[in-house]
Amino acid sequence: MEAFSPVSRAARPALLRDYRQFLRARDGIVDVMNRTLSKREDGLRRFLVAGDRRMDRELFGATKRVLRLTMKDDDPMSRLASIATIALSSTLILGVGDAPPARAEPHAQETAATTPPPDAIAGEWWTEGNEGRFRFARSPDGTYAGVLVGGGDPGTDVNNKDPALRKRPLLGSVLIWHLRPDDGEYVDGYVYNPRNGETYRMKAEVTGKTTLKVRGYLGISLLGQSQTWTRAN
Repeated sequence: MEAFSPVSRAARPALLRDYRQFLRARDGIVDVMNRTLSKREDGLRRFLVAGDRRMDRELFGATKRVLRLTMKDDDPMSRLASIATIALSSTLILGVGDAPPARAEPHAQETAATTPPPDAIAGEWWTEGNEGRFRFARSPDGTYAGVLVGGGDPGTDVNNKDPALRKRPLLGSVLIWHLRPDDGEYVDGYVYNPRNGETYRMKAEVTGKTTLKVRGYLGISLLGQSQTWTRAN
């Protein structure tokens, strides 16, 4: 291996000149990179601001559309959905507060012991105020459907959007369908409201031996109304 040779005195000025050129080039590259990053940050900031404004406009428009839908009549679900829509919009526009503290997850055996079986919803249930009685049964696809079987004679389905169905009797009709069992709850369901002819999303949960928590909603669960039904048999 060759021994290191010191730089000769004559070569030192040229080497020093090359080193200074290298430093200037390096500083130029760093300056270009800084300007580029600054432009990208400004562009990202403008993009985010524009996105926030666009989201606000879209959210405001969606709120007005939901309000037009839900204020068609004096149905209690419609009024509550309208209030929930305004509350959700205000939360999203103004921002949410700090997240709640994390909770300890229950032990797997405790969860299994408290989770009702998938067929816990089967049978007959009185709606809140005993206005109607529904019989839930398992459908061939594994979901559950509810048939109106009692609570007086509600007459025919005069508010149905389909004119061909307006003469069908509501008693004996399937007004709830596609409730899918999911870890103690029933989700992805639909409920038909004969008072205004509208169909809402629905989920349910058996909360006790004789109680069933039912929630109908618009789009997301927050925009809806909950009731507690009681087992009839």
